[in-house]
Amino acid sequence: MMRGIGASIGVAALLAAGVLNARDGGPAKLALRPPAVGHRCDRGLPLALRFMTPVDAAVACLLVGDGDEPLTDSDTYVGCVKKTCAGTCVLQRRLKKDPDNPGKPGPWGDDPNRPDPNNHRIKRNDDYEYQCICKPPPPPSPKRASIDKDPAFKPFAPSNEGSDSQSVTSEVAYAPKTAGIGEITFYVRDSQTPPTDGPQSGPTNVVVLVVTADGKNHPYATTTDKQHRVTTSIPALIDGSAPTLIEIGTTLEKDGHLDPRAANTAIGDGPVPNTDAVPNPPASGPAIVSGSTAYERTPGRNLVDLGVRGIDPENTRLEIDGRSEGILTAAASTTSIEGELDPNTSEGRHRLRLVSNGQPSNELPFDAVTLVAHPLPPTATGSVETLTIEVHGIGNDPASMLISVSGAATLAGGGTTTSVPVHDGIVEVQLRGTHAGAADVRFKLAVKIEQSPA
Repeated sequence: MMRGIGASIGVAALLAAGVLNARDGGPAKLALRPPAVGHRCDRGLPLALRFMTPVDAAVACLLVGDGDEPLTDSDTYVGCVKKTCAGTCVLQRRLKKDPDNPGKPGPWGDDPNRPDPNNHRIKRNDDYEYQCICKPPPPPSPKRASIDKDPAFKPFAPSNEGSDSQSVTSEVAYAPKTAGIGEITFYVRDSQTPPTDGPQSGPTNVVVLVVTADGKNHPYATTTDKQHRVTTSIPALIDGSAPTLIEIGTTLEKDGHLDPRAANTAIGDGPVPNTDAVPNPPASGPAIVSGSTAYERTPGRNLVDLGVRGIDPENTRLEIDGRSEGILTAAASTTSIEGELDPNTSEGRHRLRLVSNGQPSNELPFDAVTLVAHPLPPTATGSVETLTIEVHGIGNDPASMLISVSGAATLAGGGTTTSVPVHDGIVEVQLRGTHAGAADVRFKLAVKIEQSPA
């Protein structure tokens, strides 16, 4: 975020077009003009923006005048701001010195002199500093009919005689972890086919099941395209109730549920599970907003899930180190994307990004790792065993592993969850058996990687 007036002018929207959407009214003209040749915008700006010749199309200067006359070229340039999103902008101001809190600025609040259709100017007051708060634009209208209106998706009921198989059981489905209202794309491939976007043996019949907030299931039969993809649009309501979950699989059981191999997507504004926020993602255009610093190479555990923003799900691909060959782009929505890492990807540091409609996103550095858990013997009541996990591919990056235990064991010191640092590529934790049987141990690796700003 560019700064103007010290740290006063922040995120701006549509400024180069001279449009400001006031919070309590329609579009209001904001007096925005390019700076004169050699004009100094503000001392708080980076040197590169203090003098702009020619004018950067992504930068606009805010004019503030005195008195009630129309703005002229002699009015004061308060500062320059960089466009960072395509949303609307609410102008706020605050006192540079708060009389109630010496040494601190006042709180941000709506500017009572903000422009409106009858006042195309901001009255200057040196006691105040200004910022623009950006509000994201509304999601784009879907390019295709929603699933309940698309003739390619045919509603049907399960048979009472048994399961309704729509395909062979060797097919594996992929779905993004989360989705909002709008487009979503799935992928279905033969489990014996390696992760590649190469051709497969023709289209496949599948079932897409939408679960709504009233608890009803809405199954639709459809067919993948030649690339084994299914794309549809999620509506806000189906039969008056909001969708909460969407699944894709090959077999609908007589109880109305899909087979266990189905993949599912949570519909809503929740975060993508098992991802962490990416610092400073771009405010406009395609962006990776959450992800992981480590992904496994081992087949069956090599899924890559990301939180995203500003993408076209049907026309987005994942890339590793600037190439798409090392990762399968499996499924995408307006809020998340899922890929499958090639097991032959070399261990160590890589960079992940997505490209949507030809526009690249920010990059996410990550380590491609191999995790090897040594087998544990069956537990007995009171027995203590050491679980050892080898971690390959992190180099000298500091890392820790979150371990959770259930089933027939707990941690030796009590509890079921702990974080253990990785030392020389090894994680060790002691488990205590609580009764005879098998212990279920789950682990998640976190690697500390310094990420450069977007």
